[in-house]
Amino acid sequence: SISRTGDRYLISLNLLEVDKNRTLLTAREESAGLDGIPSAIDRLAEKTRRGLQESLVEIRASQRQVAQVTTASLEAYQHYFLGEQLLNRLKIAEAEQEYRQAIALDSTFGLAYYRLAYARSWQLGEEHLGREPLRKALALLDRIPEKERFLVRAEQARIEKGLEAYFRVLKEMEQHYPEEKEMLFNLGDYYLHTNQPEKAVVYFERVVNRDPTHGRALEHLARVYSDLHQYEKALAFARQFLSVTNSQSAYFQLADLYQKTGNPEGGIQTLLQARVAYPQNPHINLSLAALYTDLERYRQAEEELLRLRESPDSEARFWGAWGLAFFYPYLGKYRAADQACKQVIQYHWQQRDTTAAAIMLLYQALLKVWGKGDISAAWQIAQRTRPFQPRIASYAYWLGWALLAMYRQDYATAEKVIQAHRGQLSWLSPHLNAFQGECEQAQAEMEKRSSEIPEYVRIAMLFHLARCLYKKGELAAAERALLALQKIQDHSGGFRAAFYPRSIYWLGRIFERRGEVQRARETYQKFLELWHSADEELPLLQEVRGRWKKLQGLAEEIPMSFGLRSR
Repeated sequence: SISRTGDRYLISLNLLEVDKNRTLLTAREESAGLDGIPSAIDRLAEKTRRGLQESLVEIRASQRQVAQVTTASLEAYQHYFLGEQLLNRLKIAEAEQEYRQAIALDSTFGLAYYRLAYARSWQLGEEHLGREPLRKALALLDRIPEKERFLVRAEQARIEKGLEAYFRVLKEMEQHYPEEKEMLFNLGDYYLHTNQPEKAVVYFERVVNRDPTHGRALEHLARVYSDLHQYEKALAFARQFLSVTNSQSAYFQLADLYQKTGNPEGGIQTLLQARVAYPQNPHINLSLAALYTDLERYRQAEEELLRLRESPDSEARFWGAWGLAFFYPYLGKYRAADQACKQVIQYHWQQRDTTAAAIMLLYQALLKVWGKGDISAAWQIAQRTRPFQPRIASYAYWLGWALLAMYRQDYATAEKVIQAHRGQLSWLSPHLNAFQGECEQAQAEMEKRSSEIPEYVRIAMLFHLARCLYKKGELAAAERALLALQKIQDHSGGFRAAFYPRSIYWLGRIFERRGEVQRARETYQKFLELWHSADEELPLLQEVRGRWKKLQGLAEEIPMSFGLRSR
């Protein structure tokens, strides 16, 4: 403990033997002013080691002054300490700022350089920015405590040689410091990222047992238990993560788990609480819109997104347009989706983010296919991205390009894209099989690659597989694929918004083909209720109206809209 009287600081240490509930050692030192605290800590450390019966020779041989292995600037250390607290609450950007301020105050603060590099590794797509601070940390390795040197070496091994080299350094460290929290967490993280969740849990729980406030470990435990479908444990750790950190990521994780466990209302209430705590965060609106969509409360979903688009804040307006671009296909509002898409593309051009702009251009092209079936117009839009292709590595872009090739029946180009980006898109081959009418092979490949396929892409695969099976007359299998599609509640990439309404239509086609007139009529009516305000010129809307009218056996015109249920 540290107490202050005027300009003097008293540093006290009580060393306890917990098992026997007795005091082993007490010691204290004084400092006249802040600048003397590191030296006071050095003296206190020597007293402690002598009190524990270490010889003076042993002490002198291994003694390093605090300022030599951390920093002589208490202000710099304070920023470093705040950075550690923020990092543990997964406030990564804020933690980076604290580490930078620590470095600005002491350019020889090796630990701060290392933690800045580590924080950078959490920023998806910006990991390469950690190389320079790590290089400086390595240059200052003799000014870093011995224990943390292992962590620096491990980070170097991860960046330069990969996860297995990283793992070896951490296991070496475990031999010397078996209970060190950061090492335990990193080993758990290694097992998580190498698909060994049961081992990951063991290490993360060891961290939490030592420190119940360790936010990163709590967040990871909630994530791993969710992946293992042990949702009660996942919820317990997610709640603990929120209570410890009150962070935005904790609110989002808990809301997501409520959704996964069939309690979307719990997710909505969690996000509404998050909005009180973080009223300026647009991602809360986006998440609320997604939950309202899952509950078929489309009007409320649209209101959340419009609230963003009409905000005076430019970033909020961007996210509102982005959300609407991926939402409006649910309602058959493809013109509105196209306009929102243009706003997003313009924003990306202004930011000079050519990759993001190219990805959205391909999405805009896909809207032309899904809406009016205008493949020619779609291909014209896609051509605008060609000049940027040599610099685009994003799998999202090449996924879009491959899909457009499939819609154009240019299967050779689609296969070429899959092969060229096999490390990222190998799981796309069953999609190509379905387009080519190879239903059995598509099913087999989907089962084989099930763990690799992103959920939002699985939606599109199941849809095109269902169409393939329908054409082969395998109606029961087609129905199962469509029902499986409808259960996936992943809104990424706009695929669910595009294919969920179409899945309703194709279920109607299946029932109609079987002669189940009542079920077909009810299914078409459900589609029309969903698309009650859809663009009138959409071919699919006109077809469903015609089929519904035929099944009704009516001569009069079909009503232009239906009442919405719980919208």
